[in-house]
Amino acid sequence: MGIYDEVPSEMYGGILIHVEQDGLRCLSVQRFLESKIVQKERDMATTWSDTDTAEAKRIWHEYQENHDVSHLEGRTAGIDPVSGRIWFGDSAVEAVSKMKADGIDRPLFFVRVGFEHYLRKGARI
Repeated sequence: MGIYDEVPSEMYGGILIHVEQDGLRCLSVQRFLESKIVQKERDMATTWSDTDTAEAKRIWHEYQENHDVSHLEGRTAGIDPVSGRIWFGDSAVEAVSKMKADGIDRPLFFVRVGFEHYLRKGARI
């Protein structure tokens, strides 16, 4: 078989891929397939539901019952309803950065420790 002879095609997610024996071409096909898998996982991860909100609130309530959070007042807690993990930071951006440093990339539910709301918008009286 020559460098550019085609081997059997592979079907992935409705996409027909012709894999050539050229090592670079095979590598690019592998990367393409991996990117499709990653995109599919991201699409699934970015779907947020009322159930996710309820689960995140439940996790936060349970966490507060078992841990003293008084020293964290005013900080941001980012709650992952899928894993149950919580990341703390001075802002939502910092909490997300900590989550990504742990190798996770999902939407989080945010609360400001010690407050009823995370952010209040409107005029101050």
